[in-house]
Amino acid sequence: VSNIIDKIRNNDKTYLLENYKKCYSFDYFPNFTYEKKDIKIKKTIMMQHGKNTTIVKYNIKNKKPFTMIHGPIIHSRHFYYLNIHRSISFQQNFQDNTLFIKPENIDKTLKINLKDCIYAKKNFWETMYYEKDRNRRESWIDNALYTGYFYKKIKKPTIYYLVITIEDDININPSIVFSTPKLFPCTWLTESFSPKPFNSLHPKLSLMNTFITFGMACNTS
Repeated sequence: VSNIIDKIRNNDKTYLLENYKKCYSFDYFPNFTYEKKDIKIKKTIMMQHGKNTTIVKYNIKNKKPFTMIHGPIIHSRHFYYLNIHRSISFQQNFQDNTLFIKPENIDKTLKINLKDCIYAKKNFWETMYYEKDRNRRESWIDNALYTGYFYKKIKKPTIYYLVITIEDDININPSIVFSTPKLFPCTWLTESFSPKPFNSLHPKLSLMNTFITFGMACNTS
C-alpha cells in the first residue's frame, strides 16, 4: 500500500480530504489535522514495532452525519522501482470487514481491515507523476492501482482505526497498540537537543542513526 486516499461525502457531494484546511504535527507519531466547517479530522499514522503492520487512527469530531471514504493505492514492485506497465496479477476477496489481496509474485497476503464498513470493489489504474524525480532526471511516471473503496458512516464524534498488515494474525486491538508505553519518553528526547556530546546521551538514543524532529506546519489554503 503506497497511500490511502481519504474523501468525505457530505450532502451528496464528495470532497478530497487533502483539500481541507490542514495542520501537521508530530508527538511520537505524525498527525494530520483537517478542518472544514463542522467537521474536524485528526489522522495519526503509526507502524507497530516488530510487525509488518501500519495503523491509521481517525479521530473525528462532527455535528452532522457524513461518510468517510478510504481508497487504498496498491503497488506490487520493489521500493525503488516504478510500475511502467499497467500489469499486476492478484486475487482479491473481502470478508469480515477485511480486504485480502494476494499478489501472485509474492507469498504474502495483504490485509486491510476497517470495522463496521461497506466495501465497494472498483479496480482502476491512475498515472502518477513525480516532479521532483523528473527534475533530478530520474524515472518519474508511475502507475498505481486502486482496488476499491471503504465506506464508513460517521453519525457522531468517534475514533476508529484502519489496519494494514501482511502478518498472519490480524486480530489485534489498535487502541491497545497506540496506548502502549512509548519507546522514547519526553525526558530522553529533551536531552537530544542539549549541547552534550552524542555519546553522553541515553544509551538507547546513542544507538539511533536518525534524528527526531518536532514541529508543526499548517496549510490554511
